[in-house]
Amino acid sequence: MNDKKTPENTLQDSAIMHGDIVRLRAISHHDLDMLRVWVNSESVRKGLNKIMPVTPEGHEMWFENLKTDKSKVGFAIEAIEDNRLAGAVFINEIDPYNRRAMITIFIGDESERGKGYGGEAVKLAVRYGFNFLNLNRIGLLVAVDNTAAVRCYEGCGFKHEGILRSYFYFDSVYRDVVSMSVLRDEFEIGHNPI
Repeated sequence: MNDKKTPENTLQDSAIMHGDIVRLRAISHHDLDMLRVWVNSESVRKGLNKIMPVTPEGHEMWFENLKTDKSKVGFAIEAIEDNRLAGAVFINEIDPYNRRAMITIFIGDESERGKGYGGEAVKLAVRYGFNFLNLNRIGLLVAVDNTAAVRCYEGCGFKHEGILRSYFYFDSVYRDVVSMSVLRDEFEIGHNPI
C-alpha cells in the first residue's frame, strides 16, 4: 500500500461533502488554471453573465480573496469515479443576520453536462449552507432560456419566485432571468436525498 501523499490524493482527502457521483472540496491552487479556462469559455461566461475574460493575475487575486472573504464559500466539484475536476459551486452573498445567501454553479466542460454532476453538487452545497452556515434561504438567478439549469434547480427543490426582465446583458442581448430559492424546511422535508 502506498501512503505517500500526492497533490491528487491530498485533494481527495480534503473533501467537505460526498454524494454518489461527486464530492465537494476546497478549491486549491492546483485547480486554478482549469477553472480559469472554463470561466473564460463562452458557455460558462454566458451562464454566469461574465462579460470580460479573466486574466491569470485577476484569477489569482480572486482566489486569494476567496480564502478570506466571509461572504462567500467556494467548492471544487470533483467526479468520484476518476477524481476529475468537473466544475465549481459557490455560496455567495452570505448574510448571517438574515440567514440567506445566493448560489452559483458551473460544470466546465460541455461534454460533462447532463450527467447529474450539477444537480448533486447543488444539493450538497445547499445542505452545507443549511447545516454548517445555518442559513434559512438560498436563492439564485438563472436565465429563462437556460431550461436545463431551471429544471435542475427545480429538481433540487428550488421554487420560482418571479421573472426579472432584461436583467442579464450578454452579446448585445438582454435576457430575462428567473429568481428561485429554497428554504431550509422545504429542503429538509423533500429534497435532501443525498
